[in-house]
Amino acid sequence: MSPSERHKNYNKSLGYGFGVLYCLITALSAIYIGRINHTVNPVLSQLIVFLISALWFTLCNAKSVKNLKAMYQSAGRVPKHWFMINLSTLMIWGFSFYALTFISPVLYLGLLMALMPLFTYVLLSRWYGLESWTLKNSLFAFVVLLLSVWMIGASMEQRGYSLGFLTGCVFTIVASIGAAWYLVEARLMQQKTGLKSTQMLALRFLLLLLVYLIYLGLVHPRDFAWDAMIQLPWSDLLWLALLTSVLPLYCMQVTLSRIGSLKFSFLMPLSPVLAYGILMVFSNYRNTGVLLGLLVLAGVLMSRSLVFKNKK
Repeated sequence: MSPSERHKNYNKSLGYGFGVLYCLITALSAIYIGRINHTVNPVLSQLIVFLISALWFTLCNAKSVKNLKAMYQSAGRVPKHWFMINLSTLMIWGFSFYALTFISPVLYLGLLMALMPLFTYVLLSRWYGLESWTLKNSLFAFVVLLLSVWMIGASMEQRGYSLGFLTGCVFTIVASIGAAWYLVEARLMQQKTGLKSTQMLALRFLLLLLVYLIYLGLVHPRDFAWDAMIQLPWSDLLWLALLTSVLPLYCMQVTLSRIGSLKFSFLMPLSPVLAYGILMVFSNYRNTGVLLGLLVLAGVLMSRSLVFKNKK
């Protein structure tokens, strides 16, 4: 084997390794969010977590004041897209944090990964007119929709009907719409401005931080009291910031650069499976094999949708 072939194989192996690590971190973050929500006000935890994330990605681009000025000027040339990525980010994380208060991380990840490509396809074809609406993808959309309803029904049989459970499912559906919307708007904004991924990440949390600051200041001003702040689990919140944005986004970029988006898509169904395994081992979590099979199938369907798209 030539040195170039060995280097190519090494890059592929590294890409797959970081891809699996991304799935593991995503699973851990969903579990971690659900547990933090029971000890800290979800709005306050999000404010702290994404303030840390925004500062981190801003520092990544802060080689000089000139660089930061140029970044904001580029975003200012497309104010509509800049506002849309901020609004969709608020939808994603606001509803995700609260969804994980009511439903298990496994069901959350399964629904999110099944519905996100569906809504992305619908937005691209019906709202933005950037993709054609084909019979093949229409059938895919219908199957995913049925599968999502089936997943919710299978879980309800195990846990019973409750308003909290339905609220968690609805919030996950809204979060998946936000995630699909962000993917479309972020792609359009990058195409028009040429901003790097780290610059987009530094720009996407501004509305979320502003809304949460205003909300907490008006509704929960005592959360900003010194006594309340020093009692927060700061180490847990720092870990949450690393698990929800800094580490997974880095792993994603490494994976995409070495094996591409198509192969990476086949790894993503590991996230709900890993979350299921972690909960079984460490939390005595039990559920039917049917639900786990549905979650894996949802991920496979998502990957197949990307294959259809790439074959066009």
